[in-house]
Amino acid sequence: MLLSKLKSGFIPVFALAMAVSLAPAEAAYDSHMGDQTYQYESFEDMDADRSGFLSNGEYQSSAFGMADWDDDGYLEESEWTKYTETYYDPYEIGYDSYSYYDTDGDGYIEESEFSDVPTTDLYDAWDYNDDDRISDDEWDQVTSYYYDSE
Repeated sequence: MLLSKLKSGFIPVFALAMAVSLAPAEAAYDSHMGDQTYQYESFEDMDADRSGFLSNGEYQSSAFGMADWDDDGYLEESEWTKYTETYYDPYEIGYDSYSYYDTDGDGYIEESEFSDVPTTDLYDAWDYNDDDRISDDEWDQVTSYYYDSE
């Protein structure tokens, strides 16, 4: 039976189909992890409620997504370190420790733990006009600041 399937081309076609179905996921993962720069979302992508401003909650959701390099839904300490070094250090802003955010002590920061922390100093630094929200113009300044420093 196996020999007849080989002759009919079933197994090679099946193997090719499996390879093709797995390749895009692996390529996307590898390209994301291999690129050691952050890709900024557009303002429109971050402004989930379409208010024209980024609220702290919208910022936190996007920030968590940017920090979660492997897209597993958790921040490991290495991801946290890269995130804080990339975003906080250039502004010379202090930030709370990894263990501060890991409130359940399981060694990972879940998005709910990250989002439970009230406004951050980084969000405040990006709010250039101190109106407690980040506008499209302010987001342009933020992304220009980081892209120009890379």
